[in-house]
Amino acid sequence: MRKPAGIISIAFGMPGRSAHDEDQFGEGRGDNGDGDIATDAICGIVQSIYRGGPSMVRDLRAFINALDSMCQSFMDKDRSAFEDAASDACKALQDLID
Repeated sequence: MRKPAGIISIAFGMPGRSAHDEDQFGEGRGDNGDGDIATDAICGIVQSIYRGGPSMVRDLRAFINALDSMCQSFMDKDRSAFEDAASDACKALQDLID
């Protein structure tokens, strides 16, 4: 069995922002150029829900449930269930961003 990675990284893109658009390039960032990734992620989810409607809500719930299953199986020390849940989370995230 493959050992699961120790770190899981999730990134959401923000539609409508472009590095080529100099007017928006630094928008939403502090004076030091750091972006607020949490705000960007939530705003991306909100925009996706508005665009996708109920089907996007269904995809988001599937992802959330998979993450919840990962957490529970980790706490239960059930490695097999954890790996299955991680696989489900990957699939759900792919469905969410496609």
